[in-house]
Amino acid sequence: MYRLLIAEPDEPFISAATAALSGDFEIRICKDGETALELLLDFQPHVLVLNLSLPFKDGLTVLQESGYLPPVILAITTYLSPYIEQTCAAVGVGYLLLSPTVNALRVRIIDMFNRWKSNRTPADLQKQTALHLHILNFQTHRAGYRLLCQTIPLYYKNREQCLKTDLYPTVSKLCNASSPDAVERATRKLIEYAWDHRDPVIWAKYFPNCTDCPSNKVFFDILANMLEE
Repeated sequence: MYRLLIAEPDEPFISAATAALSGDFEIRICKDGETALELLLDFQPHVLVLNLSLPFKDGLTVLQESGYLPPVILAITTYLSPYIEQTCAAVGVGYLLLSPTVNALRVRIIDMFNRWKSNRTPADLQKQTALHLHILNFQTHRAGYRLLCQTIPLYYKNREQCLKTDLYPTVSKLCNASSPDAVERATRKLIEYAWDHRDPVIWAKYFPNCTDCPSNKVFFDILANMLEE
């Protein structure tokens, strides 16, 4: 199920919004900016509803500091100014809502989310893949990184394909690699390097059942799960 994070200090609004949207999304709730920052990375929602007047850390600061930003962001504010509008646009807020009703919020979320799903392109999937690789501390300059950014979206589109006879040959042609075996070796070495230099806390969130470096297949499966349609 797609994930929604509501960062909002008003308890009655939270309860009403959760009731209205629970059938469409898996929902997490927070009431302050510090917790919102943590949940953005841990939960990695597809949609964020963010009150700009959060305690401890305001909504704009949360967006500017977060290492992960959802594809659909709606901000709630009681006050509009050119600064707020410009800053929100710069950090990817899709819509600003002035003290909305729950029904208006739900309609806007569903509309924006459906448009995002229908407009996704291969480049969007590669961008999302790169974001997860960044969170896992993959190094962009290392051999195999460009191959991995192509491999995971292709695997996501067809998880039944054979890696050796289908996936690696396709990536080899797309990236002008010397051979499918070279693609397999390069991605394997890159995953092993990232594992050896991992942040255990972050990797445990992605791979909670892995005590050893995940195989290519396991790695592709987990990352593909993050590219839900």
